[in-house]
Amino acid sequence: SKALSISVNESTWLTNRITVRQWAEDIKNMLIVKDPIDDAIKAVKEGEELLDSADYEVAPDEEKLLITLKGHVESGKRWEVKGRQAVQCANSKKEADKKSLDEVAQIVREGAAIPLKLEGFDFLEETVTNTKAWLARA
Repeated sequence: SKALSISVNESTWLTNRITVRQWAEDIKNMLIVKDPIDDAIKAVKEGEELLDSADYEVAPDEEKLLITLKGHVESGKRWEVKGRQAVQCANSKKEADKKSLDEVAQIVREGAAIPLKLEGFDFLEETVTNTKAWLARA
C-alpha cells in the first residue's frame, strides 16, 4: 500500500517516459515497415521537441534513434530528387533524356537501402524489373 504509492511528480515522470518510449517504438516500427518519408519528417520534429523539452527525459539510445532517423530522412530527400529526375527521364519522349538501365538500377538500389517509402521508388523499381525481364526474353 504505502510502499506501492507514487507521488504526483513520479506519476508525471512515468507518463513522460512512457510518451518517449512510445515515440521510440513507433520509430522502430516505422523503419521496419518503410513508412512514408513525410511521416518520418513529422517523427523527427516530434523527437526534437521531446529532446528540447525539460519535461521529457530522452535516453541515449532514444537520442541515437532520432539521429539515425534524421540521417534516413536526409538520405531520402536526396534520393527523391534523383528519383524525380529519373522518373522524368523515363517519361521523356526524347531519347537523349533517357537514363541507361544501369543508371536507373543504381538509383533503385540506393533507394532500397533507405528504410522509408520514397516517392517514385515503386515506379522506378517496376521499370527496372520489367526492362530486365524484357531483355532476358529478347
